[in-house]
Amino acid sequence: MSETVSKQTSTSRVLVADDEQLLVESYEALLSREHDVQTATTGAEALEILDDSIDVAILDRRMPDWTGDEVLGKIRDRNLGCRVILCTGIEPDYEVFEMKLDDYLVKPVSNADIRDAVERQLVLNDYGPDVQEYYALEAKRRVLDGAKNRIVSPDDQQYERLEKRLSALEESVDVSRIDHKLPA
Repeated sequence: MSETVSKQTSTSRVLVADDEQLLVESYEALLSREHDVQTATTGAEALEILDDSIDVAILDRRMPDWTGDEVLGKIRDRNLGCRVILCTGIEPDYEVFEMKLDDYLVKPVSNADIRDAVERQLVLNDYGPDVQEYYALEAKRRVLDGAKNRIVSPDDQQYERLEKRLSALEESVDVSRIDHKLPA
């Protein structure tokens, strides 16, 4: 009888891609205690590393050759199953609505925030597409609501569509059953 091991309990592979070498080294040191961490300082390096073995990719949006947005697009074009966290100093705006990301963190980010974001994505790997979509949309709403120079308002049509989709998903997703399993 074979036993299924969730990605959360097996050795997970995390890719950290950022053009700031010290930041890459810091995230690697933090995450390598519990995960197999691959690193890249350019989008091209990240694309070379990316394959189906990567569980979570942490991407900076500003890299010199391929931006994090472009790498995200390639990940989705290749149908790689990894979860994607954009971790960047770029304040989100309307473009976040169209991005097929799973989480968005605005720098500076604490070690706890990075660790929790990765763990949250690994837990969500064990759930279906509705649950994953719900939490990705929740992340978009959270980051847009928290933007310092907020241009997006609740009256915007895109924001309204996001709210409606979240409401629809809440009817099919038992959030209370999942929330207690996720890091804060």
